[in-house]
Amino acid sequence: MTASMTASFRFPWQRYGFRKFTLEDRELLERHLEDIPGNLSSYTCFSSLILWDDWTRVYCRENGSYLCLLLEEGPSDQWQVMPPLGPYDEEHFEELSALFLELERMFQENGLSFSCCEIKDWMLPYLKRMGLQWEFYYGRENSDYLYRKEDFCKALENPKVRYNIRYLLRKSNPMLTEFRQEDAGLYVEVLEKVFCDRHSCGECTEGCQKKVLLRTLANHERLGIYGFLVSVGDRPVGYTAVARVGDSLIYQALKQVHGIRGLAEWMREQALLRYGDNIRLINYTEDMGREGLRRHKQNLAVYQLSHNYECETAGQGREEGK
Repeated sequence: MTASMTASFRFPWQRYGFRKFTLEDRELLERHLEDIPGNLSSYTCFSSLILWDDWTRVYCRENGSYLCLLLEEGPSDQWQVMPPLGPYDEEHFEELSALFLELERMFQENGLSFSCCEIKDWMLPYLKRMGLQWEFYYGRENSDYLYRKEDFCKALENPKVRYNIRYLLRKSNPMLTEFRQEDAGLYVEVLEKVFCDRHSCGECTEGCQKKVLLRTLANHERLGIYGFLVSVGDRPVGYTAVARVGDSLIYQALKQVHGIRGLAEWMREQALLRYGDNIRLINYTEDMGREGLRRHKQNLAVYQLSHNYECETAGQGREEGK
């Protein structure tokens, strides 16, 4: 997700009936997601909205059939809204249009151009019918990689993948332990070896991964996150975290020590076996413009890029994504 509008003052969100979005609001969010007719961005997952609040603070307000989410991003007060969560159909079109108009007016009253993020392609016909002067665009680096479950499973049956997994099981005998708070130090050990030792803290521009990991372990049941730690002997070598939203399994993290043949494939298979019942799609999130990560996601299985659009008041100098 990116933010485009910057204010030099504290946005008066309380004046407009918003409050801080908290761990207590999972049921509220999931209730409104039940009315959504299509897939959503990986950022709309409850855990994503909660865990990264060192970088993005989320405020919420219920409006009739909809839940509105206001985002304050970064240290310099950058503000956006997400599309109201609720029904997108003809019956509710007038209610939805009035709500978007109210949100746009809220920005204008505070000297800002309207900015909305995490818009999916199936929402665009509704938004464009509203007749408001908006420009729509997307960045490929912020598009989610979606895989049908059957394609993901088929890729895991590739002979080379099966050989790598058999090799891992025969040579390393990996042990899997599902999330436990008492294992926090072992998870951090993996993260430090895989990421922190190779990067400076300044490279984590959207929050500290270590803090997010510790919050995940401390609150995983309330967040609706599932996952496990993998060890070889007494050495932790990887971990996975996923969340379920509707018929999608969303990857929150997959970290593994490099150089252990078959480990990544086995971890993907185990996550699907343990948490993939009754799902249709695997959301492997975005590649953030990193070429190595892009190649990795493209080679996992047959995929579809699911674009996350943004819109702004016309005349801000951005063009619609092609």
